[in-house]
Parts: sequence; structure tokens; C-alpha cells
Amino acid sequence: MSNKSLKNDISSFLKDRPENEISDFFNETMRFTEHYVASYELNGDLYLVLDNSLIQEIKHRKTQPNRAIKAEAYLTFCKFVKYWSDRTTYLALSPMAIYEHFGRRVPQTIMETHSALIKLNNILSVTYLEIRYINFHDAESLHSVLLNIADDEAELTK
Repeated sequence: MSNKSLKNDISSFLKDRPENEISDFFNETMRFTEHYVASYELNGDLYLVLDNSLIQEIKHRKTQPNRAIKAEAYLTFCKFVKYWSDRTTYLALSPMAIYEHFGRRVPQTIMETHSALIKLNNILSVTYLEIRYINFHDAESLHSVLLNIADDEAELTK
């Protein structure tokens, strides 16, 4: 991706938007970048840990206009990281973020967990960043962790 391509993407998205939305877009992009810069001095690969709210922003950015600014700011930030950073950077998904994304429910079967995980990966493919999982490595291990999270939630909300 070239500078011109990124500029065109940003211009196209911001075209005809009110000044406050343009300002919000650049402020959000800067916020993501500042967090990245703060981590940049650490050794090793960088992991951008997503929470469910950001996943929802990305998922619904085209159908819910109020989510578009933050989602597009994050996607612009991800393009910067992917194409201009000299550090290996991944998206990181925690079981808790996935549990919340699944509506605080555990799929009935490992196969349903696998299918839902594929759908989530497809949603996040627009970031162009490789995804890494935190504390699980496949649908089977995720399913087990999700069951533990649901049990903990049930115990804590008694």
C-alpha cells in the first residue's frame, strides 16, 4: 500500500463528513497510534489486544453509522502498522473478548465454536493483520475456556 493509496482511502471515507466527525476520526487514529508508540520501545513482537467494543465497531461499521468513525480510525491505524512499521505486530484475541462477542454465551458444540471463530476472524480480516490467540490455540481449547468463563460468571452473579 502506498502513501497515496492510504490518503485516497482516508479522503474517500471522510468525504462529505461534518467537521466534528473528521476531527473525531483523526483524534481516534492518534489515540491508537499513541498507544502503539508507547509499546514500540518494548522488546519483541507487538500484540494489539482487542476488546469486544472495538470488535463490534468493526463488525457494524457499515450498518450502524455511529460506529464508522472509530472503526475506520482503527482500520487506518492497522494499515499504518502493517505497511509502515518495522515491528512485527499482531491482533490478539482473548477468550473474554470472544465470550462477550458471542453475546456472553458459549456455543453448544466445539464445531459451533469453530464456525463462530472463523466468522470472527473474517470480520477482523479487514485489519490486514495476522491474528494471535491468547490462552487458547484452536476451537476445542477455546470452547473449554469459554465454559470456564461462563461458570465463573454464573458463580459471581449468584
